[in-house]
Amino acid sequence: MYGLIPLQRALEALASKTAIGWLAVFAFNLSVFGPGLGPAFGQIETLHNRIDGAAQADLPWLTASPTDPSQALRRLSLDLRNTIPTIEEIDAYLAEPPEGRWARWVDRFLAEPAYRERMVDWYDKTLLQRRPYQNVDRATWIAYLRSAVDANTPIDVLMQGIVQSVWWDKSARAQQRFFLERGGDAHALARDVGRVFFGKDMQCAQCHDHPQIDDYLQIDYHGLLAYVSSSSLAEGKTTDEKGAEQKLQMYIEKAAGDAPFESVFNKGVPFRSATRGPGQIELFEPYLAPDARYEPTVRQGAFGGLPNAPIQSRRSLLAAQLQASNRDFCENWANRLWALMFGRGLVHPLDMRHFDNPASNPELLKILTDSLVESKFDPSLILKQIALSDTYQRGRRIPLETQVDVRGVLQVQSPEAIAWRAQLSETLAVAKSAIPAAENAWKEKQTTFDAAADAWREIQKTRISIRAELDVAEAGFNDANKKFIDAVAAFDKASAAHQAIAKKTALLDEAAQKLEQAKALGDDPEIQASIVATRAKIEALKPQITAAELAATTAATPRDAALAAKETKRVEWKTVVDRLTPVEEQLQQADRAMTLARAGFQESRQFAANLSRRLERLERVAIWFDRSAEAAVARTQLAQLSEQMPSLQESLVVANNEKIAMEQVKLGLEATMAETNKQIEPMAGKWKELVAQKDQLVAAKSQLTVAAGLVADAGPLQAAIAQIDGSLTTRQSELVPLEALLKQLQVNLGEMQKKVEENKLLIANAQSKVQAQQTALDTHLASIQTLQTQSDKLAQECATQRLEVDQQNQEIFAIAPERALSPEQFGWSILTATNIMSSYISNEKAELDKNAPLATDAPAAEQYARLLQSVRGARDKLQGNIDTFSNLYSSGVGQTSDDFFASPDQALFVANGGSVYGWAAPNGNNLTNLAIQNPDPRSAVELLSRGLLARAASPSELEWVPELIGKNPETKPAVIHELVWGILAGVEFRIYP
Repeated sequence: MYGLIPLQRALEALASKTAIGWLAVFAFNLSVFGPGLGPAFGQIETLHNRIDGAAQADLPWLTASPTDPSQALRRLSLDLRNTIPTIEEIDAYLAEPPEGRWARWVDRFLAEPAYRERMVDWYDKTLLQRRPYQNVDRATWIAYLRSAVDANTPIDVLMQGIVQSVWWDKSARAQQRFFLERGGDAHALARDVGRVFFGKDMQCAQCHDHPQIDDYLQIDYHGLLAYVSSSSLAEGKTTDEKGAEQKLQMYIEKAAGDAPFESVFNKGVPFRSATRGPGQIELFEPYLAPDARYEPTVRQGAFGGLPNAPIQSRRSLLAAQLQASNRDFCENWANRLWALMFGRGLVHPLDMRHFDNPASNPELLKILTDSLVESKFDPSLILKQIALSDTYQRGRRIPLETQVDVRGVLQVQSPEAIAWRAQLSETLAVAKSAIPAAENAWKEKQTTFDAAADAWREIQKTRISIRAELDVAEAGFNDANKKFIDAVAAFDKASAAHQAIAKKTALLDEAAQKLEQAKALGDDPEIQASIVATRAKIEALKPQITAAELAATTAATPRDAALAAKETKRVEWKTVVDRLTPVEEQLQQADRAMTLARAGFQESRQFAANLSRRLERLERVAIWFDRSAEAAVARTQLAQLSEQMPSLQESLVVANNEKIAMEQVKLGLEATMAETNKQIEPMAGKWKELVAQKDQLVAAKSQLTVAAGLVADAGPLQAAIAQIDGSLTTRQSELVPLEALLKQLQVNLGEMQKKVEENKLLIANAQSKVQAQQTALDTHLASIQTLQTQSDKLAQECATQRLEVDQQNQEIFAIAPERALSPEQFGWSILTATNIMSSYISNEKAELDKNAPLATDAPAAEQYARLLQSVRGARDKLQGNIDTFSNLYSSGVGQTSDDFFASPDQALFVANGGSVYGWAAPNGNNLTNLAIQNPDPRSAVELLSRGLLARAASPSELEWVPELIGKNPETKPAVIHELVWGILAGVEFRIYP
């Protein structure tokens, strides 16, 4: 456990002395320290086979295969020794032949001192739930638990010893811690008696039946309260060796008295209850007169200031419940032992045992409970058998996982999945068919129980009425008894005064007679004077004697009268008791009938609850299959739609290209028209200019013609007219082709405009086609997105169902439950991994060997005792460090178990506290130093992964760490140190394999 030095070497040395190796250690451990690890009786040795026969999943393909061997060893070490195995142990385990290897190492771990300390820790956390040491110091408490574990005290005997331990002196101070650290509070103790001893937290049934748990009744709570309600804290007084007075808080027990109680929801209907275990009948005790309820004499060694012990001890009645005859007690401890090895109980939470929260595997709980009783409550025998079972060695991967993709979706079309779905359907149908009959059965049983409870309540009413009369009669008796005590005190005082005077007179008379004798020996005036004075004194006392005698006689009268009154009240009290006794006998018969009916109701309802839970598990798997099938359909449809995308996209591109081509044609026409308009503009200007010139020439010709007719010599004018005509001819010759060209261009423009308008229609049609294609594509994309969302949602549901199925399989132990190391396991594992623990053990052993050397041939038992003492000494010195882990990582005082959580304080402790980092520093042969000294970085990484996490290094780890070291070999020590610290501070180190 703690490295090769000193524990492993010491045990190996012991083992080497015999031919059977580790079994020899196991044998001498048995012979010296008790029968806890000895031969199993009856069928205990086959318990592991029966566990495996019962611990099967609803379907075989939901059961995990065995975990990795090194991971299994880590789990075993944590459960049996509260710490991880060393690298030497892992390597030694893996080097052994597989045949019989596991059983050998189970025996080996059970034989070690660390196993004893594990059990001490388990009892401590179970019984005191991390309560601080306020009334009993840690050394006293732990020493008591260690002695109990060393003696292999059976669980029932240990619990009985605590409950009925001596309270009137310090001889059982350690056992009394169970009561003292709860402040002697009756309600706190009633709750924890239910939780610790019977696995039932009935706190919420104090003022009424539990509002959420039908199985927890108010009468059960007050039945538990009755065991402790008569006890309380008181101050005891004693003296030390020097005679100095010492005062100490004691949890005393007084004579019992039962107060009435009622439900806050049913005011005015009182009940009473003597002691009653959960689901048990009320235990009626004989009624003792109030003056006969305590022992007449003080117990030997009792502290002062405390009452005498009561005649009837309800703690003894409670102790009598803590044995094999109480099934709740037995199942509770069987469940707790199972939880010690698995991190959760067959009933979980451990203190919530009721018919609506039945054992996840009732058959297995029965087997385990019967075996615990058969073993005479020997925890080691049961733990060994659990460890040997295949169930304990299971991993977390089930065959169904082979058909699951990375998203958590089952490949429902695979041949295996198809066959498994068919099996599931058949099993599911059978499970469903069993539910109605089971529900009808428990409802019928409930009717029977309700009727029995009504009959019990009717008799309870009579009991309550007479019991109230008894309270009045008892109060009258107590008042008369007080008066009698006062009268006796007055009489005793008067008698004492009379006796004192009479004794004084007798002594004076005796003195006078002695003086007379002395006088006879010789006349002496002084003697004579003394005789006279003495006689005078006697005469003076005679009236006082008479008065004192009269006073005593007078005091006897009220004493006798008070005694008579007291006896009268006794008769009255007894009369009421005589009336009450047959009623309580009837009530007990009704209670027994009610309890039997209730047990039948509980059993049938629990059976129905188990069937419902099984159905829920199967339905969860079926939902996973169904969602996976839906996911497969969605993915198929998604693939089909995705395949159609290219053609839709291509059609859209074609339509867009057609539209673009048309738009290009339109743009070309418009450009041509613009160019034509550009040509027309200067031509039109030229035409206008020619027309204007022509008009001017025509006008000029007209004027010249008129003028020529008016003048004699018209020659010059005719010449001018002729010239004009020539110009007109020229202009006309220019206008004709120009007009023709302009006309043609106008025609062309008209035709082009027509084509543009036609093109606009074509473009509009093309745009509509593009929009239609785009709409089709968008609709397709929307369908793909919808299917993708649906597929993602179904995949997420599959992942959720996978987690739910995984959790359900953990609950029935078809796979190994996920759990974190306890705070103590975390602390001890770090100290083991860094060789701090082994160093402390070495130092302890060296000191012991120095002060009291052992012979080299010392018996194995002596060597083991020395080793045990060394381990315990080392643990005691390191306990302060473990307390730090407990304070930071535990769920707090009073909790049944610890939940995994992270907090800023934890981070500050690991990062800034310095302790973990300092422990991880290279030193001696610890893993850090071994890795630093290893010349091969990959081998160093493998060493750290195997030694700290009990697994092979991953490919990425084998790549990046050597790469990091290779960049600067001088930093290797720092890198390895940081790596070890990081692993110790990481989540994986805190999680069970």
